[in-house]
This record gives sequence, structure tokens and C-alpha cells, in this order.
Amino acid sequence: MLVGAIMQSLQSGIIPVIHGDAGLYGFLDDEETSLNPCKSKMSAGILGGDRLVEIIASHEDICAHIEKVVFLTDVEGVYTKDPKVHASDAVLVRKILVDPLTGKINAGDHGDVSASGSTHDHDVTGGLETKLGAAVNVAKLGIPVMITKCCSMSAEQAMKCN
Repeated sequence: MLVGAIMQSLQSGIIPVIHGDAGLYGFLDDEETSLNPCKSKMSAGILGGDRLVEIIASHEDICAHIEKVVFLTDVEGVYTKDPKVHASDAVLVRKILVDPLTGKINAGDHGDVSASGSTHDHDVTGGLETKLGAAVNVAKLGIPVMITKCCSMSAEQAMKCN
């Protein structure tokens, strides 16, 4: 259903904006519930927007229609160190290459990048670590990926169609 709605949006020239949320995933099927349907259990959880974008981008009906994926965050992008903790020596990494077979990232002269969990109490989905993991998996599909700060000029530029 979600992929169908996204396809209709794209065909209409609308760029879908996706976010994560709590959701019900249906009933769990196991031996106990198959013997006694009254004991069936509803499955629920939180699916972060980064992981949701990764799932959608890898869907066979939609993958070929994606020009790029833009992940928005509360910092300018991916850094060599957490810029909120190491403001004086955190360096913004402008380009990261991803090996399409292994998913190994190469930040060029920058060496390693920082991808820690979220520092926000309200974020339970993994912060930049999850975002970068999802971005790597999307990049492995051959889809260009950008990670940029929400409401910035970079985000505005990234959202423009080619």
C-alpha cells in the first residue's frame, strides 16, 4: 500500500516526504496462536524514518524511479567527530564513497567518520549511526545519497530536482 502511494505521488510529480513512527505490524503467527486463535498477539514497534527510506528504496517496484535520497539531520552532515562534543576539531566530510559490494565507506583524507547514536532523549531509533547505515545500504543500490541539515541551504539545494 505504501509503495503504491509513493508511486502515485512520483507519477504526479510530487516528492514524497517520509518519516518514521510507531506502527502495528499485524499478528504474530506461531504454534501457540495457530492452535488457539484467541491467544494471537499483535506485533508493534517503532520504525525510524531512515530505516523506512532504506526499505522503500530497496523495493523492486520503486528503486528504478529514485534519482536520489536525502536524509535530513540536525547537523550539517557527517563529521569526523561528533560536532556537538568536539566542536573545535570536528570536520565536515563533504563526500563519502561507498563500496557497492561490501558497503565499506571511504571518507578519503578524512579517515574515519563519527556515527554515534542520538543525543536526543526523544530519538529512539539510533541517531546518525542508523542514518549512516541506511544511507550506505541505499548507496549500495547505486542511488546517490545526501545527508544534510534540515532547513539549511544545503537541504534546499538537495531537494531540487536535477
